[in-house]
Amino acid sequence: FKQLHEGDDFKSLPELFRPIMHLLLLVWKNSKWFNTPAALAVLMCEICNDLIEQARRFIVAEELFTCEPPEAVEKLVIALRVCGELKSVYFEYNNKAAVECPQRPWKFQNSALFPHLDAFLERMYDLLDLTKTVTHFQKLERVEIGGSKGHALTAYVETTYKDFNKELNRWVSCGYDVLDVSQKQFSSDFALFRSRVKELEQRLGGILNMGFDD
Repeated sequence: FKQLHEGDDFKSLPELFRPIMHLLLLVWKNSKWFNTPAALAVLMCEICNDLIEQARRFIVAEELFTCEPPEAVEKLVIALRVCGELKSVYFEYNNKAAVECPQRPWKFQNSALFPHLDAFLERMYDLLDLTKTVTHFQKLERVEIGGSKGHALTAYVETTYKDFNKELNRWVSCGYDVLDVSQKQFSSDFALFRSRVKELEQRLGGILNMGFDD
């Protein structure tokens, strides 16, 4: 538990999950005081909170929109995998508890055990979508279109790229931690970002059609 809380190697954290779950199962089977649904739910919530804090330190919200987009994508993918692994191992031991403790299996609502972790996973998926979008739009920086209208169409692409960077800069200066799920402003900001990206993608589609016609 201490290593999960204080460890500095985020990628290796999944190595701790099975020993932790095994310990929880032993407590469930043998303890006279801590083998209650309420106690196990509290322990799981604390484990999830420690994992979330580790993920936030690994990703570093302040660098998410200033580092190279592929690096941001890679960090989010790793964090999603590590956090998802905790849930997978929990369900594995949930099945073991059903076999080894048929009279007292682990019967918990997922909403009682993983509310914070699930919200954090959803936030990371949104940020992964955002950073992948940045990666795609960055390719416009070097686009040159040929043909009789090539110069004008290339200028349209450059304008679209600049408009996208304006939207990206809103995230750089948003003024809050995008990895903090208690920041509800993120939902409306992200919805607005996706709406504007859709408009820019439609504009690019029109530019490409003009290029093909030319």
